[in-house]
Amino acid sequence: HLKNRNPNSLPLPLYSTVNLINNGYDGTVIAINPSVPEDEKLIQNIKEMVTEASTYLFHATKRRVYFRNVSILIPMTWKSKSEYLMPKQEAYDQADVIVANSYLKYGDDPHTLQHGKCGEKGQYIHFTPNFLLTNNLPIYGS
Repeated sequence: HLKNRNPNSLPLPLYSTVNLINNGYDGTVIAINPSVPEDEKLIQNIKEMVTEASTYLFHATKRRVYFRNVSILIPMTWKSKSEYLMPKQEAYDQADVIVANSYLKYGDDPHTLQHGKCGEKGQYIHFTPNFLLTNNLPIYGS
């Protein structure tokens, strides 16, 4: 279940809200940076990516785990739409995945900001709008 949420400005603690409940990951947050230009195709591609990733995860874990609920935080700089819900506790600074312009070091390649040791949870996964709007199947696979 994917929900689009418009971020509010309340300061919230810096922690991930992801929980594994009855084999489903709940509370995954994907946040779009306010500097990213509004593009309905970006939201659609994020939804498709999450749906495909959930199916892949479900099969790879022998039907044990999937993404049950994922929220997409829409920047306040984008036009408001009736299907956008106000966030409950979700905030950009605690997103599990961010969509933001590229860093010179990585270009459009997806990467994880991770300051800990190998195998430790990273701060977030970073996708660029260009990566999500381009067909990268030949390069990264499905």
